[in-house]
Amino acid sequence: MGNEITWSSAGRSSSRLIPPAISKPSGTSSGARVAHLDIPSELYVATMDGRSLRAITTTGDDVIPAWSHDGKKIAYIALATFYVVSAANGEVTVSRQGIGINYGDPIWLR
Repeated sequence: MGNEITWSSAGRSSSRLIPPAISKPSGTSSGARVAHLDIPSELYVATMDGRSLRAITTTGDDVIPAWSHDGKKIAYIALATFYVVSAANGEVTVSRQGIGINYGDPIWLR
């Protein structure tokens, strides 16, 4: 506890078609774009010294994760659902659906 960091990142290409009103990012091939909204992202955990990196789950989009006080769980909000993930094994629990906001910055209260 206290020596790891978590973040969400897409950063991979998708073969989803880009609507005509949206221009393609430079360097992408025909029909591909850099993943961003509504494309699965990974939730990562890494040690602060950079020696260990692991993807623990896939989210519905980029999210803002928050550690629990004991360092055993990570919470995030995506698509109006509040999720809790085990930092040890990546098991995802849907804590509550239909919370009234699509995305947000959760915080843990004692």
